[in-house]
Amino acid sequence: MKRVQLIVTGVCERNALHDSLKQLFPELEFPEPLFEQGFTSTPISDPPQSGILDTAFKFAKRMVGAVDELDEALVIGVEDQEDEHRPSRQLDVVRTNVHRALDEFCLQSPPTHRQTKHRLRLAEQVAARCSFHLLMPMVEAYFFGDTAALLRAGAKPEQSKFDGAATDVERFSVTDERFTARQTRPTNTTGRAVVRREGSTRRGTSSFSPEMACQATTPIERANTVRRRCGP
Repeated sequence: MKRVQLIVTGVCERNALHDSLKQLFPELEFPEPLFEQGFTSTPISDPPQSGILDTAFKFAKRMVGAVDELDEALVIGVEDQEDEHRPSRQLDVVRTNVHRALDEFCLQSPPTHRQTKHRLRLAEQVAARCSFHLLMPMVEAYFFGDTAALLRAGAKPEQSKFDGAATDVERFSVTDERFTARQTRPTNTTGRAVVRREGSTRRGTSSFSPEMACQATTPIERANTVRRRCGP
């Protein structure tokens, strides 16, 4: 059975995404996800802030390390696109730090011929068995497409005004002013401050448990971000 190792940044994904995907892909093995801090909550400047680069490096290093340690396994990094309208910036940061992680895993200064060959082999394995995906909207948006999941999570039916027949859940938006009000915290050069954009689907603002919602008998129907990499 082919193994798929998820690396995630959200509590919901850590606790339930692998179980949901098992229902979609029963022929694959999904062990408990590895957890790393996210790096998409703050807009990325040019050049990127040092704090974001450090956090993204830890994430990239975890992906590269998993490829190195888990023979034949697919390694899939998953991060919510929380606060950035240009995903290419986030992808560039990940790409840069994957190269940096490869260097740290394999090379000293100056590198030996064996180390250089090791890096080339590991880079080939990363390209073949590792991928990174941005979830947009955040995974919690899918709960609103399954009323039963909301009820299992403890929400009252009248709390959700989402009409699945009229709106695609993947175009989820929030109109409740308690959720859409802009909230800004002071920024600094490390990039550790969090700026929330209007209309974003924000983790931690709901009154129900995402983990319970993911116990739905109907799995996440649109798990297209991983479907391409999880085939037999």
